[in-house]
Amino acid sequence: MSSLESRKPEEGIILHSDRGMPYRSTRWNELMGTCNILPSMSRKANALDNACIESFCSFLKTEHKELKLVKKIELAKQIIHEYIDYYNHKRIQGVLNYRTLLTTVKRVKSGQMPRILLLILTSQPL
Repeated sequence: MSSLESRKPEEGIILHSDRGMPYRSTRWNELMGTCNILPSMSRKANALDNACIESFCSFLKTEHKELKLVKKIELAKQIIHEYIDYYNHKRIQGVLNYRTLLTTVKRVKSGQMPRILLLILTSQPL
């Protein structure tokens, strides 16, 4: 929610999730309606629908194996938030022509690249 408040996204945002219980709840759908976000879900038993987030989670688990040992939720949150910041601002990605996600977003916003759907995971504005 803090990301939505700090970013004030344009209308017409589509938020894709898996078919997990939180994303099928009335509360979630009300939140999406309040924020003018169209919820989207993967198809039943189709893992390819979630390839982007699965890839991100795979990188997170590989690059931060210590998460399995963390016993306090606050420490886990800190590690994940720091990784999201790194992932968005510093991690070069081959799929983005060896640029960071932040550089790609700036190029899209400036019109240097066509508008594309990007998965941006952050609690801070880019």
